[in-house]
Amino acid sequence: MWQKVWGYVRESFDTLIALVVSIVTCVAGVVGWGDDSYVLAAISTTLGILAFSLTRDRLHREALIRETHNISTNLQSILHNHATSAYFFTRRSKLENLSKRLQTVSQLDVIGPSLNTFAVTQLNLIKSIRDAGGKVRILITNPNNEPLQQQMAMIFTDNQSAASHAMLIHVALDRMLPLVGTSQRGGSLEVRLIDQLPFGYLALDSDTTHGQIQVELFLIGLGSKDHNPIFTLHNDNTTDTTWYKSYHNQFEVLWQHAETPTVH
Repeated sequence: MWQKVWGYVRESFDTLIALVVSIVTCVAGVVGWGDDSYVLAAISTTLGILAFSLTRDRLHREALIRETHNISTNLQSILHNHATSAYFFTRRSKLENLSKRLQTVSQLDVIGPSLNTFAVTQLNLIKSIRDAGGKVRILITNPNNEPLQQQMAMIFTDNQSAASHAMLIHVALDRMLPLVGTSQRGGSLEVRLIDQLPFGYLALDSDTTHGQIQVELFLIGLGSKDHNPIFTLHNDNTTDTTWYKSYHNQFEVLWQHAETPTVH
């Protein structure tokens, strides 16, 4: 403790001297140094205030220096390509539990290859969002597009055919399509088919200021979906804003050109 006190006194010595001198001068001026005593008191009081301000600023200087150093170190790391991919990307296994994230959502947009697992594990939450007045839009690859399903099979399944991957989509559609429509509270669930899959997409309340968009890039031949890089964008007026708008608009373009599946 005494070491910190001594360090402060040493760093603030000039400020402390100014403060002491101003106090002494102020007292002497009030006691009486001729007709100029009040002017002298006012001047010395001003000096005291300035000295106090310098002392206060010095208290925060060390914290500011540390923060500036951290920012400088991070910027230098990025500029010299020392920032690792982990700074931007994550993996499926590192993501927060999806069920937990969907519990407070009122708007949900999704793009996926088959969404088979999604349709099984999140079906009740999807229904809850719709019934509470929320909006859910789901884009899924067209199971009748054989070349596309062949590509999906290469990326997402091990040694399975296009027909096998298409079957996963049919199973997901059989679960979701009965819920398509509008709820009594004005909520809705819509499902459409797309003939291309540029990226995976999960948007939570994307039209609000706290919206989030999770984007997954699909890589071929990795043997596991957990190796696909995933990044999250935030609609909070940060540096994410430009890319957030880009991916948000891309979803809208895909949605407008998507096909409504036939209910069997």
